[in-house]
Amino acid sequence: ARLEDARPGRRFLEVLGVLIAQERAVLGIRLGADGDKPAPHQELVGYHDADSVYLLPEAAHKVVADFCRRAGQPFSWNALAVRRDLDRMGVLTHPEGRLTDGVRSSDGWVRVCGLHPYEWTDRVRRVWQGDSLCGPMLSSSSNSFGGR
Repeated sequence: ARLEDARPGRRFLEVLGVLIAQERAVLGIRLGADGDKPAPHQELVGYHDADSVYLLPEAAHKVVADFCRRAGQPFSWNALAVRRDLDRMGVLTHPEGRLTDGVRSSDGWVRVCGLHPYEWTDRVRRVWQGDSLCGPMLSSSSNSFGGR
């Protein structure tokens, strides 16, 4: 196995990108209209706005770990190990000395891992920029990640 395959952050983003592309996981609009809820077959894993993606760390980790387990490739890293690796990779946005931050969302104040939307692998970047791979954003008639 390649060294990069052993990176929990990289593996996490790749699997999460697949789940978003398949619309099994969705990102809600951070300050969207009340009532924007995922469909019954979808899991809300975070929020987005024009500047960033805000993952709900436990929800996103659970979706990734469950998917990997069902695929016969267990995801053996816990949520904290994933956040630490994402931080080492330079993709997290957070206050000094913390791996999470609180933001206001359409569901109230939530604890999130803020991610730089343009720091990921090409596959995940394409997914979250809304190309033809998917339409994973809730109530988003226009893509808020375009134009960069």
